[in-house]
Amino acid sequence: MKNLTLASLKLPLSKFFRRFHTIFFFLIIVAGLAYSVFSVTELFTKASDTTSQQTATSNSIDTSVVERIKALKPSSEAVEPVIPAGRPSPFSE
Repeated sequence: MKNLTLASLKLPLSKFFRRFHTIFFFLIIVAGLAYSVFSVTELFTKASDTTSQQTATSNSIDTSVVERIKALKPSSEAVEPVIPAGRPSPFSE
């Protein structure tokens, strides 16, 4: 058996890292960017989940909104446009 010591592994490891150091650098950069993107995405999805749960628990209906909806007129009715006096219509000739 070969005697494996730290000194005997130093030369092959240094050759290996010298040869592939740029690939390792870019892999570390890409892994860091991927981690940061996934972390930010997870942070936003957790924030939106808690917001939807809070609004879903509100079961009361605002009565002022109901009154405004009831006051709406159907689209089949003709409505006269309100044009302020003293200002000519830009669409008339």
